[in-house]
Amino acid sequence: MVEVAIAALVLAITASVSLQLFNGYLANAENARIRDGLSSLIIRDVEAMRYKASRLWSCSAANYQNTADCLTAANQGGLTNAYVPPANSCQSQTLASAAAAEDSSFAAGSSDLSIDATTAQALRQPVIRKTIQHSGNIITITYAVSAPISIRHVAYVITNAQPWCT
Repeated sequence: MVEVAIAALVLAITASVSLQLFNGYLANAENARIRDGLSSLIIRDVEAMRYKASRLWSCSAANYQNTADCLTAANQGGLTNAYVPPANSCQSQTLASAAAAEDSSFAAGSSDLSIDATTAQALRQPVIRKTIQHSGNIITITYAVSAPISIRHVAYVITNAQPWCT
């Protein structure tokens, strides 16, 4: 009779430990899914910011094509990938601030990243805080998520126009 009681106790402990491991696995899998979703949102925004930065002062961008500097660059060498950054920002090495003056999405400060309702619900209503800072020609973008899981991602953006500073 004692053997049966001991066997039942061992079986109960084994079942309890197995259930805890399984529940832990499920929680970790859910956290991984949420982390992947949040990372995808952050990387998509970083790439959008880099694309915008690549178009700043580009002679191939529609809003710069007919500027005097682009027309001169095109006539001198037929450059299709020429850039005409502001000369004063080149000299003072403040292209990051000039980018903010050109496109408000580069303005220094903090804001919450916009997430559509379906995605927000699937990721447990996260708040992704986006902070932009300027340092000379470098735009630093920091993303921070505190709930449901903690993520911190830092990206550095430099305009493609920087080598055209003379």
